Amino acid sequence: MKRSSKHMAFYYFIFLVNIMFTFVWVESFCLPRKHWRQISSRIITPTTQFASLELQEIQQRINQAAQHSVNVNSPQQVSHAIFGTPTHSTSRAKLQQIIASSSGKQKELARLVLQYRTLQQHQRRQLSTNDSSKRNNDNNYDDDALTVDRILDGPARHAETVKSLFHEDFSLMIDPYWKEPLSNIQKPVARALISQLNSRKCPTGYDPAAVPTHLLKTITTRTAPTKNTKSKLLEFVEEQKELYPQCILLVRVGNFYESFGLDAILLVEHCGLNSMGGRCRAGCPLGNIQATLDDLTRHNYKVAVIEEVEGTVAPDKSKGELKQRMMSQIVTCASPTYLYNLVLNDQDNRSSITESRPYMGVLATANQGYTLVEVSLEEQSVQISERLTPEAVTCRIRAYPPVNPLIYVGQRGKLPAFLASQKVKTIPSHLVEQQAVGGGGVERAKRVILRAILELEQQNESCMDDFRLLSSSTKSEVIQTKPLHFETAKQLGLMNDQAIPALVDSLVTNRSPASCKRFLRRWLLTPPPPHVADAMAIMVNYFQTKGSQSLPPTSYASVGKMVTLLRAQQASAFVYQELLQALDVALHLLKLPSSGDAQDGDFPLDAFMIVLEFETGIAAQPTSIQRRSLEVVSIIEGIISPLHHASSRTLDNNEDIDKMTDFGNVIPSAFWERNEADWRGRVRPSVCKDSYEKVQKSAEKLAKAVATDFWDEPDLSKVPDSKSKSPIVQDIFNNLIAIRDKDRPKDQKDRYFRPKDRNNKIIGNKYTTQGVQDAWDEYVKACEDARLNVEMALTNLSRRLCDEGHLPAIVQACHLNLILTTVTQHACQANHMGWSTVELVDESDVALHLRGVWPYWMGQCQAVSNTFDLKNMFLLTAPNMSGKSTVMRSTAAAALLASCGFCAPVEANSQVQRFDHVFVRGASSDIPTENLSAFGAEVLDIASLLCSGTTNSLVFVDELGRGTSPKDGTSIAAVS
Repeated sequence: MKRSSKHMAFYYFIFLVNIMFTFVWVESFCLPRKHWRQISSRIITPTTQFASLELQEIQQRINQAAQHSVNVNSPQQVSHAIFGTPTHSTSRAKLQQIIASSSGKQKELARLVLQYRTLQQHQRRQLSTNDSSKRNNDNNYDDDALTVDRILDGPARHAETVKSLFHEDFSLMIDPYWKEPLSNIQKPVARALISQLNSRKCPTGYDPAAVPTHLLKTITTRTAPTKNTKSKLLEFVEEQKELYPQCILLVRVGNFYESFGLDAILLVEHCGLNSMGGRCRAGCPLGNIQATLDDLTRHNYKVAVIEEVEGTVAPDKSKGELKQRMMSQIVTCASPTYLYNLVLNDQDNRSSITESRPYMGVLATANQGYTLVEVSLEEQSVQISERLTPEAVTCRIRAYPPVNPLIYVGQRGKLPAFLASQKVKTIPSHLVEQQAVGGGGVERAKRVILRAILELEQQNESCMDDFRLLSSSTKSEVIQTKPLHFETAKQLGLMNDQAIPALVDSLVTNRSPASCKRFLRRWLLTPPPPHVADAMAIMVNYFQTKGSQSLPPTSYASVGKMVTLLRAQQASAFVYQELLQALDVALHLLKLPSSGDAQDGDFPLDAFMIVLEFETGIAAQPTSIQRRSLEVVSIIEGIISPLHHASSRTLDNNEDIDKMTDFGNVIPSAFWERNEADWRGRVRPSVCKDSYEKVQKSAEKLAKAVATDFWDEPDLSKVPDSKSKSPIVQDIFNNLIAIRDKDRPKDQKDRYFRPKDRNNKIIGNKYTTQGVQDAWDEYVKACEDARLNVEMALTNLSRRLCDEGHLPAIVQACHLNLILTTVTQHACQANHMGWSTVELVDESDVALHLRGVWPYWMGQCQAVSNTFDLKNMFLLTAPNMSGKSTVMRSTAAAALLASCGFCAPVEANSQVQRFDHVFVRGASSDIPTENLSAFGAEVLDIASLLCSGTTNSLVFVDELGRGTSPKDGTSIAAVS
């Protein structure tokens, strides 16, 4: 049947409609769902990005209207901004009522706050919808859908938050010193906490009513405001922060040290600690206090540690028993050891102690360069280097970053360019001249800088004479190598540049102590005087030939820590053990057959004394050191338990060996250890004879009471051995021993009662008797008395060593061990690598006579050795990658090592003339921080070279003019 044209048109129309719907259906499946969400969200609602920008604009308008920063999420701050007090309600209904009935500032603030909250609530709903849809779509997140945490932790938001804390329009309680540390916060967790700070609340910025970031998503406008109350602890923290505004506070609270506000943020940032409940509150356990302090002082912060006073309670008990607290110590990077309760600590508790930083002072002298003064508060020593160039001072500062601030003595307002990046305290020259009375240049520099440092540390100037003076400069006619410039130290691998192999790592093994590497680096950066370098070469040559098999094991006890612990009367028995071992090594060396040099095979004691006197600044006479060391050993061994004596000594009297109480299976051994491990094995029992006898008698009485009442056996010898099941139950936390209910005799249950714990609460399912309880009380009190007496004996020992003037002998013994360890380690490594000592000559026709020199970072079999004589000026040319820079760096390193008395990667019979400077100029890049291009940096280095170099200088320049065009570089090289 034929169809009409109308029917055909209708069928075509239906066909086209079906095709169109099919295309839309297929397109909807081909297009990813997240794109549909983007389209729908942009059509229906604004994106979260635009909402966040609008929120920021509203926040700025609120701050302008209130004339200070307002946290809209804090009901107290909103109430204070609108009504002037933080107690009024800021609910939605109240804000609408203010808009309808009020006018002026109140109406505008209420309207803005209501608008902000409405938009914020809408944004959170949108974020919640996006987050749920993303989780259902294999976590394919959209870049436009920012979470609340990302908004709060963004760099722009972080900078704005910190800036608002230190707004100049209203009074601040937070010290402006903390603006820079807070601006440098990097961890997102720490950044999120900054939004909770309130600079008008307290000096720490801690706001008890602040809402943690992780709770913002669940907060609505109907959320009840947090009760804004301050505890006694917070009031105490505020008072202490006002006294120490530029210190991080750590307050002892039970078994923790806690911090609040910005202090807690810095703990989260630098110490890896977590905040408490997401608030600006953090803390560290009691046992980790030194590690936490190390993390903070490493970043140049000062930390004020506040301790609880044991056995005291604050007089105001209205809110419970609050312990009294006291300022214990301000720990800095100059004195990073926390000196509290260390007398009875074991060796492991001191393993985290780090090396201290020096204070530095720079004095500008007329036409003689600069004088650098380095002060170690722990060692109480002052190192002075005179006639230094700005580059040498820069090298020293970068190698060993000093404590802030650096002291500069010169004209006010004319700070040298090389100190521009340092925090500097300037002392005008005319004031220095008035303060300095008598003395030479070295003594004057010491007194001026030391006086300023003691003022910063709030110490009395009367202790100025206790500091030992060390001078690196001599007036000898022999040429002395001056301290290295920064570029030279960098090219020789002394500045921790990852692109250049470290020179110190090649001098000793990887297992060598860090103290040895610091010693070597310090000598290479500031070469010693010629006679000291010659003495070092003699010692290295001796141990290369003889080895160190006949020497006792050396133990380097840090001089600064040793002196600090003794002066603070906090030295433990394990500290004295290290000290005795160091003294034993010193006495062993002094008894060796000795001679002036190592050629006849005897120990070069005279050379050793020269290096020791240079390092300590104390006259080194072998007989005097031996006599004073024996006195110190006699005093210490008369107090300290033989268990801590040097390994080479035998125990003369077995009665002086301290043993733990033991009554077999009557009482578990863990109970005796719990009460006696803190003080036993520290001193000789004869030192605290009465206390030890009291402990022994009370322990025996306790054992008999336990055997009678718990074992039902009055005779201790008849108590079953350890194979039998014991009825004794030990409570370690409450330091108790008891029995269970099932172990009580049925006919004597009335004799047993439940004991009380440390909080004076009755303990369930544990029983004791009055006889056991009385014996337990007597034993615990006897142990406490013994602990106090042992602690007093160790404290009196430290006081005696200081008062009787034995510290110089201790300092020399510790330095002697360091020198011996470094020399033996270097000699052993030199033999392993095939290095040789180099002969230093004062005058020679040839500046360098090197046989078989090779790169210090390579083995001899891996490199091609070069033998040559160097005199006057040499021009070294060769193709690229042929080793020109390697030969230059290797030769300069060999000359520097020889100038310090160390072995070098050369064959025997090599000679090096003494040089007053060693310069190495290699490839460099631009320095944007100093506004210098590569060519500008090169020109400055060459200018410094020309100003400081003499006819006795060793200079290496790698491709002069490489930082500019070939034509200009060729012209510069031709002129040179």
